[in-house]
Amino acid sequence: MAVVRGKLEFQNVVIMHTKSKYGDWQDQAQQFRAFLVKNDIFITGPVIVQWELQEDESKEADLTIYLPTYQKLQIEENDTFSYQERLLIEDGLKIRHADMENDITATEALLEIMAEKAELKLQKPYYYIYLPVFQEYIVDIYAAIEEGEQP
Repeated sequence: MAVVRGKLEFQNVVIMHTKSKYGDWQDQAQQFRAFLVKNDIFITGPVIVQWELQEDESKEADLTIYLPTYQKLQIEENDTFSYQERLLIEDGLKIRHADMENDITATEALLEIMAEKAELKLQKPYYYIYLPVFQEYIVDIYAAIEEGEQP
């Protein structure tokens, strides 16, 4: 698995903030996507999720879902929904997790080892970019670089 350094950028991103059982994002992402499509908003990119630390007792965590769209939008922001004309992180590391049968934590650990060897500090939470491929998913894990030598 190659670790690649570069930027992360998406345009016209609608964002949903919610809580969910850790790792259980699909239903909420599908409902979010269906809501946008029902309102004639064309989605142009992958589902991107971020997980905050999970609460021990409930097994729930703060979940943020990002969906890039075709057009600029006017959204009244609230605790659940927001909008960014441009989601941009200038510098980070990306690794692809292609086999969803295997635990994603091993891929995260590899990303962290590579960052440590390069003397970089990664910012959490990471971005998990779910790319549909032949009715399955592969995931790009993207971590913004918090500290370290600039490229």
